[in-house]
Parts: sequence; structure tokens; C-alpha cells
Amino acid sequence: MMTSPNSSEKMTRRSYVSPAMYLHYTTLVMMAVYLLADMMSGFTLITFGLDLKISLIYKIPLFLFLALLIARYNFRWFLGILGILGILLIGPTTKFFQYVDLSIYFSDFGYAVKLLMPITVFAYFAQLYRIAPDFALCWTKRILWSAFIILSFNFILGALGFGRGTYQLEGDDTAGTTGFIYAGNELGPAFLVVFGFVLHQLWNHSKKRWYFLCALFTVAAGLLVATKTAMLAAFLLVSFIPIVNERHNFLKLTWLKIKILAPFFLAIIVIIVAISELLEAIGLYDRMVFFYQKRGIIGILWSGRDIFIDNMFDVYIHQSNIFYQFFGHGTSIGKLHPLGLSGTEVDLMDSLTWFGFFGATICIIFYVSLFYKSVQLTLRRDAVYAPCLFIVNTLLLLLSQLSGHIWMSGTLGILFGVINSLLFFELQQLDKSSCSTVGKDL
Repeated sequence: MMTSPNSSEKMTRRSYVSPAMYLHYTTLVMMAVYLLADMMSGFTLITFGLDLKISLIYKIPLFLFLALLIARYNFRWFLGILGILGILLIGPTTKFFQYVDLSIYFSDFGYAVKLLMPITVFAYFAQLYRIAPDFALCWTKRILWSAFIILSFNFILGALGFGRGTYQLEGDDTAGTTGFIYAGNELGPAFLVVFGFVLHQLWNHSKKRWYFLCALFTVAAGLLVATKTAMLAAFLLVSFIPIVNERHNFLKLTWLKIKILAPFFLAIIVIIVAISELLEAIGLYDRMVFFYQKRGIIGILWSGRDIFIDNMFDVYIHQSNIFYQFFGHGTSIGKLHPLGLSGTEVDLMDSLTWFGFFGATICIIFYVSLFYKSVQLTLRRDAVYAPCLFIVNTLLLLLSQLSGHIWMSGTLGILFGVINSLLFFELQQLDKSSCSTVGKDL
């Protein structure tokens, strides 16, 4: 049993006798290697055409383990998570009795769990940092480094020709690759989180040559995936990780900013010219020109999603009563959509239509709060991980409304909860600093 709330040493020493410790280690190891389950799921689908739902089968027990461990230390939080899950499923359950489509209901249940997964992981680490902060920090970094190794291995396999192409060209030709992670749109955000953390660590704790080598690998991986999210994430991460690490000088003009931003804007001009051939090869250039001519810059940013949003919002307002506006339709809203689409790939709209005003509000509060807190802590002189969280949360909040696949991503959710748990470390450091200051004043 973990009887001392402040001692990670006791937690480790007694692990061989505590059943709870076995559950902790099982849960933490599962989080460290869960991307292998995503790769295995993609491997069976790509190689044999069989969707065995390996990733979902893997993550449902993980979600239950997390919930049980939260219940052990804070039963009210456990009840809150179950309560939120129950409310999220009210709308989809009502629609199930209307349409009696089990496949849609299972899909809605999966999306509800995906929505809750980062919140649940974050809540678990909140308890872990309270009980055993050193142990929690150690495993937070282990999980993120493990994810980096797995993603790097996946990218290498993709570069060698294994896995799935990102875009299908004429005939059997493809462009880009997501390796064996089939959900290409969700790979980009996970890549952003993991490589953002590693770049931050190398910039602060290693010789700068290691940072530049990793930066080159990051850009190469982003170009390899070839999605807008991955390429944008790679380019912005390597440029802005050093800048946000100026911490309390972040809002001041410094020589570091000049040295980075000058080539940054020059690189943008070069890339705009050079990337046109790549965009033509993968079929994106003509699409971008078409959307610009039809819908302007909004059409390019949303790739036509603005039309889907207009149609979906019309369904939400005019074809939904107050019950479904609050609790949502689930993905069965596609039966009401004029084009038969169940989603828009814009997270705010999808959370609103699938899980109603309640679900969208939960997402907004969670993600905006983490963004605000990371900004606030980054401006401290002694911030350790907050600068990394600031750039990651900023980009993910932006991408959630431009390309989606953030708030209800099975590939990203665990990593997002893990990396943002570093906020608890920052807050503990702030408390220590405050106590030290008070002691000197006394």
C-alpha cells in the first residue's frame, strides 16, 4: 500500500507487495507502448485487409485501469468521469433506439471514450504527482521518449517502403507515408506532441548539435508524412522551440529571435516556391487553387470544410430539438445531413453535433484551460517544461479547428494527457518557490 502521500521512494520500494503497484506499472507500461497497438492495427488492415480493432481492444482496458486508479485516490473524480461518459452517451443512446444500428452506436461509444481519454490520463497523473511526484515525472518522460522511439521506427519503416501511402495517385502510385499507423490525419498531432517534447529536451539539456540533428530528422519526418499538419508542425517546432524557451523574455525582441525569424521568413518564401512541385505531385496544388478561387483563403485553410460546417450547423439548429442540441446526435447525424456526412473534421463542430452543447463545452474548457495555464507558466523565469507545453498546446488548439482529429483522436489522446501532466510539475515548483520566498521574508 502507498501510505505516504509525499514519498515516491516508498512507492517504488513497496511495489513488490502492493497489488495497486502492479496495476500502476501495467497502466504506465501500456501507455508507454500503446503506439505499437496502433501500428499492429494498421499492419493487419494494410496487409490482410482485416480491421481487427486491435487499438480499440487495447485502449478500453487501459481506460478502465486509469479509472480504477483514479477511484483509489479520489472517488469523486472517478464518479465525475463516469458521469461525463454517461451524459456523453445520452444522445447517441437515444438515436440507437431510433435507428437500431449497433455499428453506429459502437462508433459513438468509441468517440466518447476517445474524447475522455486525455482528460482521464490527465486526472490520473494529477493523483500520481500528488502521491509520488518523482515517480510521476520519471514515467511521464519515459512514456514520451518511448513514443518518440516508436514513431521514429514507424517513420523509418515508411521511408523503406513499408506501410500505407498518405495519398493515392494514379494507378498504384502513392505519395507520402504514414508507415503502419493507418490514421494518417491523427499521426500528425501525435508527431507534434512527441517531437515537440524531444526537441525541447535536447535544446535545454544537450549540446546544440544534437538539437539541430533532431531538427533535421523532424523536418524530414514531416515531409515524409506529407500531410499539411505534419509539415506545418515540423517546420514550426524546429523554429519556435528555441524562441519559447526564452521564457520571461518571450515577449521581448532578442538576438535569438532575430537570428531565427529572419531565416524563418526567408525559408517560407523558398518553401512556397519549392513546395509547389510536391503539391502538384500529390494532387494538393489543384485542390488549393480550386478552393481559393471558390472560397478564398478560408477555402484553402479548411479545404472546403466551411461548406460542410454550414450544412452541419443548419442541421444542428433547424433539424434538432433542444434535447439533441444539448446532448448531440452521435455520428448518426449523417442521416440528416444533406450530403450524408457525419463529420466535418473541425473538432468544435463535430463535438457539438455528436455530443451536443455539453460535449463541446467539456472540450473547450479542458483544452483552453491547458493552453491558458501553459502560457501563464511559460513567462516565468524558472519554467522547465511550460515552454514546450505552450507551443504544443497552441498548435494543437489551432489545428483542432483547421484540420480536426485532435479532440477525439485515439492516436493523440494518451500522449496529450501525458505531456500536459507536466503542468503539475511546474505548479509544484511554483509552490516550492513561493514557500522559499515566504521563508526569506520571515
